[in-house]
Amino acid sequence: MNLVFAAIALAAAHAADPVDLTPTEITEAEAILDANYTPMPEGFAFDTFEVEGVGPLRWGEAGDPQAETTILFIPGFTGAIEYYSDLYVGWLERGYRVMAVDMPGQGGSVRREDHPNKPWAQDFSRYADAMAPFIRAASTTAAGRFFVVGESMGGHVLAKTAALHDGLGVDRFILQVPGLDIHIPDARALTIALSNVQTALGMGDAYVPGQGDWSYELYEKPGDSSCFVDAAKLNVGVALPALRPELRVGGATIGFVVGTLSSGAKLARSEARAISAPVTLITADDDRLVKNDRALTMCAETIADCTHVEIPSGHCIAFETKAAQAAFMEAVDGAIAATPRS
Repeated sequence: MNLVFAAIALAAAHAADPVDLTPTEITEAEAILDANYTPMPEGFAFDTFEVEGVGPLRWGEAGDPQAETTILFIPGFTGAIEYYSDLYVGWLERGYRVMAVDMPGQGGSVRREDHPNKPWAQDFSRYADAMAPFIRAASTTAAGRFFVVGESMGGHVLAKTAALHDGLGVDRFILQVPGLDIHIPDARALTIALSNVQTALGMGDAYVPGQGDWSYELYEKPGDSSCFVDAAKLNVGVALPALRPELRVGGATIGFVVGTLSSGAKLARSEARAISAPVTLITADDDRLVKNDRALTMCAETIADCTHVEIPSGHCIAFETKAAQAAFMEAVDGAIAATPRS
């Protein structure tokens, strides 16, 4: 057993090696994006926001600064602002002003110095403390109503931020497939127990089995991914960081999974009672990655004002079909329409 733990510790200490693509792979990635990627909206402008004690968060915006409604979007785990261009285009066409921000450890925001590929933190309250100042500042730039949408891990972090921080200036929080729990296919109880032990022993920085630093590996069929969508769309998520190395993120670590489960349980059990603004929970009817039980409990029993909407979709809305993305945007439209004007 000591040898196993030693191997885990060695894996945790190993920093990411640069991944150099061959000319053939570069050409392949370019072709994938040409065929399947919606360019970022014209006029989308990037900037950075410095969070004291954390570092810079990369964010961007597009649309009329005087728009009646502003939507701030927070990407999911391993995501970056650019992955969700389909949504920004759709929201701009609806007349919304659009903002987006990369969480710490992802996209163009602050990364770990020792291992930029790995999750920035295991404790989700650290993500909440980092995101709260930005959300609060962003809300002051909205001419009208201000809504924040968080996807997957972004939804989890958004719920945590809303629970732990007051005065964010948000009219409604919209949680898209928030990752409060995870599908663990085999020996769930044993896997969680071992992960807790490894994390307690300081070995939580190792990648979970089967995951590691970013690599150029294309999906050959939808079944290769828990997202369960078209392989060509999924490969956009490989091609973008292939051509933009600064967007690369590795997989989940043991400690990150432990932190996800612990934080999700606290939110569902009691923490989310502190959320004072209305909440809309959007779940997918074919979610192969996230277990919805905790999110549904949080919405029905813990949050004072929460509406649940289920849409026909898989987990990863950035790479879903146009029909699923349209259903998601309609759910967001409904959440906005249902929010009283102050």
